Amino acid sequence: MLCNVGCQSGLPSLISRASVRDMESIASRIEHSWQVAIGAAKAAGEYIAQHPLEGGGVRFKDEAGLNAVTEIDEAAERIILDTVQKTFPEDSIFSEESGDVATGSLWKWVIDPLDGTTNFTHNLAHSNVSIALLYDGKPVVGVVFNPFTNELFSAYGTTQSTVNGVQLQPSICAVASKAIITLGRSSEGKAKIRHAALYGYLHPLVRTTRVLGASAIDLCMVAAGRIDGAVWNDMRHYDVAAAAFIAQNAGLIVTDFSGSPFNWAVPLSDLLIAPVQLHANLVNLLKNS
Repeated sequence: MLCNVGCQSGLPSLISRASVRDMESIASRIEHSWQVAIGAAKAAGEYIAQHPLEGGGVRFKDEAGLNAVTEIDEAAERIILDTVQKTFPEDSIFSEESGDVATGSLWKWVIDPLDGTTNFTHNLAHSNVSIALLYDGKPVVGVVFNPFTNELFSAYGTTQSTVNGVQLQPSICAVASKAIITLGRSSEGKAKIRHAALYGYLHPLVRTTRVLGASAIDLCMVAAGRIDGAVWNDMRHYDVAAAAFIAQNAGLIVTDFSGSPFNWAVPLSDLLIAPVQLHANLVNLLKNS
């Protein structure tokens, strides 16, 4: 089934400029990449699930001690990078722990090997592996795997998003006052302050809120209809690229807080995801936040 909002991903506009043969080649490459991403995510996720952090092992990438990393993040990243680079050696890659490897290719992988590291270090079974692939700056593959629940969310091209092969069914909630909203943020210092203000503003206006601490899997919960919408501020692209694409291909609206198209290339960006009517309601509310 084709995604009813496939044009948001930019894929049709990308391939419309190509010949029929090129289009077939791009479509085949996208599907192959999706299969590779699933294999890499499962392998990394199985490693994570089998290696609980036992004492110590936590470092911080910032002086404030907000952005945690462990040896498990790094080992999971190596598993993914080995798979991707062996299969697609000419592709560019951005991975959270290793940074940017630019090759000049139109194909670029965006990887977060262990999203929800703080949850993981506190034995909260709510973390995931996140892998996206961009083509000419637009997402064409998204895979998010939670090894603790064995749920694999994915989408590629303009196909409908699935969880373990079953089509996702987002919420049809249309009014903020009846909606369950997930809020979150990056680990940037200013993001924490903005998040607190947003929470204080939105919580009284919606049915209830959830702050679960793992952006990719939280956004997939929205795509699956378990949560009605997402309001996440100052997000890094590698945290949300895969899940936002999955939400988009599930039929949800994916924008910044103003309702403008989400910019996949900006390092830090606000992210609003919801069904169309609820999305419009939230945009209006956020104008006054």
